[in-house]
Amino acid sequence: MMKSATDMNEDQAREIGLAALVFVTASPDRLETFMAQAGIDATTLMQSAAAPATQTACLNHLAASDETLLAFVAEQGLTPDHVKMALHLLQGGGGDDWV
Repeated sequence: MMKSATDMNEDQAREIGLAALVFVTASPDRLETFMAQAGIDATTLMQSAAAPATQTACLNHLAASDETLLAFVAEQGLTPDHVKMALHLLQGGGGDDWV
């Protein structure tokens, strides 16, 4: 586990984004809900999985449900702040301006 969310760099944010995609795709219900909310199909998801926009959409999807977010962070050994910081970095923010 990362020591602190504020220690995160962009590569670690991408790792969390990819882990979120793996978490979502591991459950048919979560996957179906995510794709419907994101307006994408399975082919598009596979082609864009490494894109920051897709990872951001996935992390936003997880963050929208406390239950799902907590399940994800528990599985990954993270905190909700790690998800918030990953979102911030994937959206182009720097680590120094995160609050």
